[in-house]
Amino acid sequence: MQSEIIIGGNSHVSVFGVPLALPDKQNRLVEVHYNSARIRVLTGEWPRRESYWSDLVEVSEEKKVALLWNGNQHMARFLFQSGDPFDFITKNDQSIDIENSILIPQTVIREILHKNFNELDILLKKLKYVGSDIVVCAPPPPKEDDGFIRKVLKKEKYFSDYATARQLPLDSIPLTQPRVRLKLWSVLCDLYAETSARNSVAFLPPPSDAIDSAGFLKPSCYAYDVTHANTEYGRQICDLLIDHFSRSHIEN
Repeated sequence: MQSEIIIGGNSHVSVFGVPLALPDKQNRLVEVHYNSARIRVLTGEWPRRESYWSDLVEVSEEKKVALLWNGNQHMARFLFQSGDPFDFITKNDQSIDIENSILIPQTVIREILHKNFNELDILLKKLKYVGSDIVVCAPPPPKEDDGFIRKVLKKEKYFSDYATARQLPLDSIPLTQPRVRLKLWSVLCDLYAETSARNSVAFLPPPSDAIDSAGFLKPSCYAYDVTHANTEYGRQICDLLIDHFSRSHIEN
């Protein structure tokens, strides 16, 4: 029998097939049935409040812990193209559409996406204090298919409210180019990796089998919304977590 893995986080924990909220809004661990591993996800109140993270620390003492903290910042801020198209250079992608886009420094993107990362720093320190063996999981890559995104936009309250407030029609509102969305995600992942390294905890990139040749999330791993992956992606994450913690146990 594998040792227990505790999973906590925001909306991306839905990949494990658990509800984000429980009817009584009481935080508790919900079992994920996956092979012989014992994996439990902390869920209950939604949106997550400070009491959720405090409960996560309490149940994680001396445990293996995987965090899926936030992960939608790039899409919440940049899915809709406001003004002229923009582009920027990253360490992994230096191609730019200089003829049709405004070039902006990557530092500007980092500054915007870095907001609230101090909260992750604090959470990691608290988990380490109680002896947790921690891994921070990257959010899933963006979806390339603009047609799919437009199809599901109406069911997304955050995005539909944004468009309604600005009197913009969802079926024609400009979307940031897929290749730029991928760059935004890569910057966000850099911030997760840097925060993990700063706190001496592991960072887990997305499963390679869930990513297409261009770096986007494969359609077979799409959840029926703008930003999230499905339970197939969750199963692949479980495999990575089991492998990571098994190797970590051997190395220690």
